Amino acid sequence: MTSFLQRHPVAFFLAVVAILLAAIVAIEAALGLGQWKAATGGSGKAAPPAETKLTPPMSATLAEQSYPETATRPLFTPTRRPAPAAPVAGNTMAKGQFTLQGVIRVGGLQIALLREKSNGKMHRVEKGKEVNGVTLASVEPEDWTSEDLAGIKEIGPDGKSGIPRKLHLGSDFPYRDVDHRSAADAEHVTMLRSFARGGLSNVWGGVMQPLSSGDLLRWPIGLSELAPHYAEVRKMMDLARDENVRVSAQSQAFYDDLERHQKDLDRQGIHFDYARLAVRTLDAGEKKGCRYCGLCLYGCPYDAIFNAANVLRRLVLQGNVSYVSGVIVDRIASRNGRLRIEARSTPDDGVRIFEAGRVFLAAGVLETARIALNSTNLKSAILARQSDIFTLPMLRYRSSGQINRERISTLSQIVLRVEDEDICAHPVHLQLYGYNDLYISILRSRLGRLGVPMGRILDRAVQRLFVAFGYLHSEVSSAIRITRLATSVGRLHLESLANVESHDVGRAVARKLLRNRKYFRAMPLWFDVRFGEPGSGHRIGGSFPMRRKPKPHESNQWGVLPGLEGVHLVDASVLSSISAAPIAFTAMANAHRIGSECPLTDAA
Repeated sequence: MTSFLQRHPVAFFLAVVAILLAAIVAIEAALGLGQWKAATGGSGKAAPPAETKLTPPMSATLAEQSYPETATRPLFTPTRRPAPAAPVAGNTMAKGQFTLQGVIRVGGLQIALLREKSNGKMHRVEKGKEVNGVTLASVEPEDWTSEDLAGIKEIGPDGKSGIPRKLHLGSDFPYRDVDHRSAADAEHVTMLRSFARGGLSNVWGGVMQPLSSGDLLRWPIGLSELAPHYAEVRKMMDLARDENVRVSAQSQAFYDDLERHQKDLDRQGIHFDYARLAVRTLDAGEKKGCRYCGLCLYGCPYDAIFNAANVLRRLVLQGNVSYVSGVIVDRIASRNGRLRIEARSTPDDGVRIFEAGRVFLAAGVLETARIALNSTNLKSAILARQSDIFTLPMLRYRSSGQINRERISTLSQIVLRVEDEDICAHPVHLQLYGYNDLYISILRSRLGRLGVPMGRILDRAVQRLFVAFGYLHSEVSSAIRITRLATSVGRLHLESLANVESHDVGRAVARKLLRNRKYFRAMPLWFDVRFGEPGSGHRIGGSFPMRRKPKPHESNQWGVLPGLEGVHLVDASVLSSISAAPIAFTAMANAHRIGSECPLTDAA
């Protein structure tokens, strides 16, 4: 039996689900809760009798009233026909004529990029202006059609965990590589770089949990030094202090069950809270708040999830930043007390040179590593730390009504923190995702031909389903070795250094949740734990970790590497460790700390 489970865990899981749900369907039917109303036939009502009407009496009328067209014929027109009416501009838009390629926002101005399907011609149309007689405007979810959603609801390739890569409204632009010369060579590693404006914040999950003091052990700074910068970043995001996303009925019922057993869970080292999300929930002028349209995992059509591209756009508009596009930076060198930034132009690979007195480098962990290694005399490889990820399905004992018809957010709504030193010396973080329509697609694809006849059972299953995304601390996770290759642009080689302990920890967490299932009112499907390859959780950093006394591959508290004075690394590359908790909020807060507090006395 054990060998069968190991070879066919999904088949066993689906068989168990089918049996459980078949029993539930039978019980509901017996209680009259699952019965369908029979369609009513004809009413049997007799047709009303025909009404008898008399011919109306004749009345005398004037000729010009009876024959107006004769009176209106112009005498001096050869055809004696009335002049044609002046043409009136009307709606010439054909359904499906255009596809939306993107939206440009500059201040309050919004411009849609529309591609005409018949000839590929691009149209730029401002919001409020017309195209083919139709005024361009935002549309509320209740007015969307299936055609509107078809292009948006596209997903990327599946990862090893079985979860597909998130796209942005059907587009993979955040992942497109525009410079194949410097593309990394990876072995069993998922480590992405982004050349998109706003980077991977175009597709992130929006969870913005600050770290605890325990997460900052071995860091050269403490929580008191980061706390004011968490607050400043939140201001930058334009989020109200108490603003949070409304939870679904499904998540609310789960949270209520957790809350009823809080003392028991605390004794087990299982702590829970609502997820704090970087999502605007209220309209603010032209900025739309969350519409609870359920498309979060495809990209927000209303741009309500925080995106760094919007901050960049605002800074450019305010005149605080000059943005130069189409440039790939390769290295930074010191010349005559100034910093020389050596770059290439993407259209023609031509040389571009910039000069500065000080540089703040935040190109993403992969590109920051390439630029920093090109700019120093470091010959040996460096190690990037990351958080190993696993997924664990959890099936609730009861559903919460018609969740598939509820207006919801599909971002993570509940987070768990498991603290058990018998399992791991560091806390394990889990983000719980409730209903979304991706679940039914994933289950049907796994079942193949059986997906259609089991449709009703699967529909009931996904209404009870949560998927927990578990994350581990970098000290019990795999690492990624980064080596600079001997090429002119410093191409990188990435190699996974697997840590088998992470799989043991993930399975132990699943068993712990199983033992406490009575408090969750849910069955963790411990036999279907799946692990992603190193980097697939996208919590990567620490390639040049901050230290009080930095060694050659380490940075000081201001993100400066030995031998590269004047250059501050300010992205996740300098985090001293990678916590199991989300790191994006901390990376932004630390960048704000360095940018606002680092000494500039020697700057030119």
